[in-house]
Amino acid sequence: ARLTDYYLGHREIMNGPKAMLEEAKNLLPSNNRASLVLAFAAGEVGLHNGILAPILHGCFHNETAADLLVHTIMGTKNRQLITVLFTILTNTTGIDFKTFRRSGSEKPLIGEIGEIRKVRNEVLHQAGTVGEGEASLAIIISETILNDIFNAVLIKLRLPLL
Repeated sequence: ARLTDYYLGHREIMNGPKAMLEEAKNLLPSNNRASLVLAFAAGEVGLHNGILAPILHGCFHNETAADLLVHTIMGTKNRQLITVLFTILTNTTGIDFKTFRRSGSEKPLIGEIGEIRKVRNEVLHQAGTVGEGEASLAIIISETILNDIFNAVLIKLRLPLL
């Protein structure tokens, strides 16, 4: 019930990530680097703020404590905690993120995210280059997160699509 209430109280939750994704698409023909960075950020923000944070928020009963704990958990690099987080996500959404594949891909989405994260990090920390295929993949991954996965969460909760 808290998770449903959270989404109903934050109907605009995916507006920012979707706007970033549109910017990434518009940049694709002229700037692969910027396109990939914005697309990756859109998917990351959508996954964290639009899917994971609301699910965690729903696990806690005190609003202030929920905000603090969600922020702490979302910022962790602890592998065990991240595994627990994805287990909660799988139990809540019915989507197994260890094995989930987007349509047309032979690799799990989590692996594709890791590949694009590496390219993004090379761009941001080493002025790396980006091919059009890598930028396009970043866009496709973000579309999958912002549309397919997010909508699956809403459908699972029997909420109207936001």
